[in-house]
Amino acid sequence: MDFPGFNLKLLEVKLRKRKIKTVYFIAPQVWAWGRGRIPKIAKYTDILISIWPFGKELYSDYLDQLRFEFVGHPLLDIVRTTKTEKEIKAIFNIPEDKKLFGFLPGSRESEVKTLLPLMLRAGKILQREIPELHFLIPATPNVEKLVKEVLSGHSLPVSVLTEKQIKNPSYEVMKHSVFSVIASGTATLEASIVGNPFLLIYKVSPITFFIGKMLVSIDYLGLPNIIAGKEVVKELLQEECNPEQIASESLKYLKNPQLYEKTKKELQEVKSALGEKGALKKTAQIIKDYLESVPGK
Repeated sequence: MDFPGFNLKLLEVKLRKRKIKTVYFIAPQVWAWGRGRIPKIAKYTDILISIWPFGKELYSDYLDQLRFEFVGHPLLDIVRTTKTEKEIKAIFNIPEDKKLFGFLPGSRESEVKTLLPLMLRAGKILQREIPELHFLIPATPNVEKLVKEVLSGHSLPVSVLTEKQIKNPSYEVMKHSVFSVIASGTATLEASIVGNPFLLIYKVSPITFFIGKMLVSIDYLGLPNIIAGKEVVKELLQEECNPEQIASESLKYLKNPQLYEKTKKELQEVKSALGEKGALKKTAQIIKDYLESVPGK
C-alpha cells in the first residue's frame, strides 16, 4: 500500500523471489514524477489498483504483465457536509446578510505562516470591494493556536472554525463560502468534490520550488487541473502568490456570474472523473476474488 520507495524495493528483493503474489493499492504517482519506475512496477506487481482516472495509459505497454484497476477515489466517500449556512453563521453570530468567504492556508505550520498573512492582506482588498464579506478559516488542532496568533491585531471580519465546534470544518467552509482561497494539496481535490469555485495558491522558498520543478513532469500543480488536463482552477504560485493578485483573481469570479457557473460545471466534471463511491469496498473485492483464484491458495 502506497509508500513506493520502500515497497518497490521490498517487491524486488524479497517478495518476488519467494513467488509471493502482489496487489499494489494506490498505484505510485508516476504520472507526477518517477516514470522510470513503471517497468519495475509492472515486473513485480500482479494487480495494480489506482485511485486516479488517468493511470492506465501510462501502463499501456505493460498490460500483458500486470492487471490494472481503477476503483475511484476514496475521498468521494469521505467528503460530506452536515450543516446549513445558517447554522454555520449562528456559531459566530454572523448576520444573515453577510457572504462567507473561505481562507484555507493548509494544515502545516509552515504553510500557515507563509500563506495566511497573504490571505488576510488580500481579504482587506476584497472587503473594500465587497463590504458584506465575512471570512472563515477552518483550523486543524495542530495549527489552531498559530492561526489565532496570526489573526491577532487584524480588524478583518474573520472567524476560525475548529473541530471542537464542528466535524470536518474545512468541508463546511468550502460548502458555504461563495468563494475560497486554498493552499495547494489534497484540500483542492476535496473542494472540487464540494463543488464551489476557489483559487489555488502556493509559495515556498525559491530553491525548493526550483528543485520541485526539476523533479515533477506535469503542467499543473493543482490536482483538479491535473485531472481535467487544463486549468479549471486558477493557480497563483510563487511571485504571483501575492495579496493583490489573490484579491484580483477572486473578484473576477465574484463579479462574473458566467465565469463562476462555468467553473462550477467544470468542477463537477472533475468530480465525475474521480469515478464512483466505494473505492475501498471495490479494492477489497478485487483482492478477495484474486485470492480465491490463485492456485494452491
